[in-house]
Amino acid sequence: MKAKLIFLFSILSLFMFFSACDDNDDSKPTDKGDETDNEYVNNWILDSMSYFYLWNDKLPNESNLSFNSDPYDFFDSLLGYEASLYDGYPFSRMEGTHINIPKTAIADNATTSSDLGFEYTAAWYENPRVAITILYVKKGTQAEAMGLKRGQAIIKVDDKNLYDQNETSLGGLYWVDALKRGKSSYTIDIYDPETKQIKTNQTLYTTPNYNENPILLDTIYTINGRNVGYIVYNSYEAGGETTLPYDVELAKIFTRFEQERVKDLIFDLRYNGGGLVRSAKFIVSALAPITRGAKDIFEVKTYNPTIQAELDKLPDTNLTKISWMYEYLSNNVENNNGQKLAPIATLGKQLDNICFIGTGYTASASEMTINTLRPYYTDAGKNIYLVGENTVGKDVGSWAIYEDNNERNTYVLWPITFKSHNKLYPKEESSNYSNGFKPDVEADEFKTLASGLKGLGDKDETLLSAAIAKLTDGNTKIYTKSNAIDMMIRGKSSLDTKKNRNLMYTDRKDIKSLNIK
Repeated sequence: MKAKLIFLFSILSLFMFFSACDDNDDSKPTDKGDETDNEYVNNWILDSMSYFYLWNDKLPNESNLSFNSDPYDFFDSLLGYEASLYDGYPFSRMEGTHINIPKTAIADNATTSSDLGFEYTAAWYENPRVAITILYVKKGTQAEAMGLKRGQAIIKVDDKNLYDQNETSLGGLYWVDALKRGKSSYTIDIYDPETKQIKTNQTLYTTPNYNENPILLDTIYTINGRNVGYIVYNSYEAGGETTLPYDVELAKIFTRFEQERVKDLIFDLRYNGGGLVRSAKFIVSALAPITRGAKDIFEVKTYNPTIQAELDKLPDTNLTKISWMYEYLSNNVENNNGQKLAPIATLGKQLDNICFIGTGYTASASEMTINTLRPYYTDAGKNIYLVGENTVGKDVGSWAIYEDNNERNTYVLWPITFKSHNKLYPKEESSNYSNGFKPDVEADEFKTLASGLKGLGDKDETLLSAAIAKLTDGNTKIYTKSNAIDMMIRGKSSLDTKKNRNLMYTDRKDIKSLNIK
């Protein structure tokens, strides 16, 4: 199968080296209509990865690939090197339908057919032994309406106790997946660790056609005469391609914080697995402690050896090079059509300190936000802290690759295509967080799991309390309880299956206009 790129903008001249595949390559089927569907798709996958994949020089030899295998298996067979970099779990992903394209590739919020109304984790308790523990309840859901709250534990689903780890009567599912059966309602028993009371036979209705607002909470505390802003931000979502309502809402919050003379900011990213690069740019623009100029760098992207070699040949003033490598701070929330939707405050100029809350679920665009702000705060002589746990360590990103109007191929690829750097590029320290960011103050939010998690925004909640202490008295006490981490069952959380988990992606029009044929 031959492949070439159709460029609808000036990048064409740069990538003329991307030519059709060698006609004499006998390891792949010919493009004469004799391909099976799997061969057709798998050739497209390999062509796409060969052009754009960050580690395209580490792809397996074609003679070792099975082009008639299932496309998911074929895609996975290309990721061996990436997997070796990330403990066996590559970040590149693949979807099997175009249905999700309007929600992901154009940065629309991921509307779900129905939503439980909360995020949860599996956890151990002495009595009951295991349970599904609520991490936070989403605004405007049926779960919120019925009064569910953070820290409560669901111990029975549809008359089945969850304490039996071998329970298979829930449609053959493991107990922690009891709420993943796509039902419109569940009957649950709820245990409250604070009161030690159990409410039985409660009906939980899912919320249909739900859009989750990533801004869960924003407030201002007055502590020791200083105004401290607090924001819980759970994903880098715009909310819609044209109006970007969530980006606009957050910009207005930053403006209000600036007007109310907030001097310290706590930005809670504990459950934020990433998302849209553009949303991160607006956040960093507001929090950078400078008077923004047209050439103040937000992020620098680098690409695979083939693309980067061509870009490096161009002068720094070349518009193509600038377009692909450099992105600058912005004065406005602006959509891809150039429409200015809201001004961006200069909150960072008046901040003395910014404290991020992060955990093992903090990744990708969240980490990029921390990384891109760090040199600005260092230059300004201001403090930037991290409280919580070591973050994931994902310094690379993606964009969607797919074919339009092709019934034979409805797959969507999200391969890793670029590495993210801060303004210090090309210095090594511009992107040196592949092992995650180590917290300045180590703290475990689940240390109070057995007695009940404090609500997000409660100043006694473990991570918020640790952040406040760091800002007010420089406290570096370790807040981790010895057995707290063991009480949470890692890898068994609804956060593990969120759409944007570990995703840092761009939706630039020029990239979307590239069509693999």
